[in-house]
Amino acid sequence: MKLLQIAVSKNDLYCNGFTFNLTTRDLVRKDKNAADTYVQALKIKPNLYTQNVIALTGTTATGKTIMLEIIGCALHIISSYDRLNDPFVKSVLDKLTASTHEISISFTFCNTDDKDSLHIYRLDSVIRYDKTKSNYYYVDENLYSMPVSKFKTELGYEQIKAYSDHQKSTVARVNSNKTFTKRRTKV
Repeated sequence: MKLLQIAVSKNDLYCNGFTFNLTTRDLVRKDKNAADTYVQALKIKPNLYTQNVIALTGTTATGKTIMLEIIGCALHIISSYDRLNDPFVKSVLDKLTASTHEISISFTFCNTDDKDSLHIYRLDSVIRYDKTKSNYYYVDENLYSMPVSKFKTELGYEQIKAYSDHQKSTVARVNSNKTFTKRRTKV
C-alpha cells in the first residue's frame, strides 16, 4: 500500500485545513539516459509517481511536527488498523480538535484489490470527540475506489469519489456512540 495524499479539514491548528500530497507527475531519473525502469520515484502509472522528496519548512510553532504526526496517524489507521482511541492516534486527534471536537480527514492511497488489480482508494472520515466518555468515534465514513487504469492524473483525486459513486461501489457507514449502520455496498 502506498499513501498518496492526506487532507484535513479546518481545525484548531490549521484554520484553512491542509492537503499533504505525496505524489508527483514528474519522472525522476538519475540521469537523462537511464532507462524508464530506473527511477527514484515509484511509478504508479504514467504521470503519477510517489516516493518523491518533500520538505516542510516554517518558523517555530507553525505545525511542521504535527503534520508529520498526522502522516504517522494516517499510517497507523490504514496500515496498522489502530483505533481512534489508541494512545498515539488519540494524542494527534487531541491536538487537532481541542475546541471543535470534530474533524474531517481524507486519506488517499493505492493498493491491490482481492483480484490483484491495482486500485486507488479514498477514505473520507468524520471523527467526533465525546466529552462525556472521553473518546473519539466515527460519525461518518466512506471508502471510494477506482482502478488505476481509469484514473486520470490531471483530474485529481476528486474523481475517485465520482467514479465510485457512479459504479455504486462506495462502502459507507454511519456511526454514533451507540449504533453502527452500513449504508451502501457493492459486492
